[in-house]
Amino acid sequence: MGDNQSVFDVTARSLSRLGEVMERERPDVVLVQGDTTTVMTGALAAYYLRIPIGHVEAGLRTGDKYNPFPEEINRVFADLVADLLFAPTEGAKHNLLVQGVDPDSIFVTGNTAIDALLDVAERLSGMDGADGMLEGIPESLRDRLENGASPQRMVLVTGHRRESFGEDLENICVALGEIARRNPDVELEYPVHQNPNLHNPVHKILGDSRRVHLLEPLGYAPFVWLMKRSYLVLTD
Repeated sequence: MGDNQSVFDVTARSLSRLGEVMERERPDVVLVQGDTTTVMTGALAAYYLRIPIGHVEAGLRTGDKYNPFPEEINRVFADLVADLLFAPTEGAKHNLLVQGVDPDSIFVTGNTAIDALLDVAERLSGMDGADGMLEGIPESLRDRLENGASPQRMVLVTGHRRESFGEDLENICVALGEIARRNPDVELEYPVHQNPNLHNPVHKILGDSRRVHLLEPLGYAPFVWLMKRSYLVLTD
């Protein structure tokens, strides 16, 4: 991954590299998970090489090709070329049937993202807080949340959608600052993505805001740990 790379960069690089690997390894099947650009290019590379494709999280739709962007088109394309479609819900299966997909190629499996969340949350519940899984959470924040030393309600913020860049992101930041200003019993914790299109405006608008704490990006387990202790989670 490069700094501040565009969707053009990701598409071109990943298609070329994934194609090289698949051509060399010749797998029996290629599984792609989700709706990222690499899901689309992975499916396309496998299609070019006539390798069977399985798509996990098949059938999710908003009906708006620009929302989410570019994920809506990524997942539509992956479903179009997939041979095995693993749908998270009956609703997702219905979307595929309407699209004309062979019912025998659709399997309702549940949502793997929810499965992962529940699994990590359960494992975190059985630990004493000193485990390496919590690396990245500031000690002061961890102490405050573990010991109940602060009466403040914690609001956890996550926002990194490409379609939010620009004015929408700036409006979100202004709103977060206003939430903190109007609610002295609230502390906002915001792990900020390093993409300069996001990092720069967030720090410019919220860098000096009281009770808005801008954190370094967190791993999955630390973020779930914070979710479990949050009064509210805000996301774009």
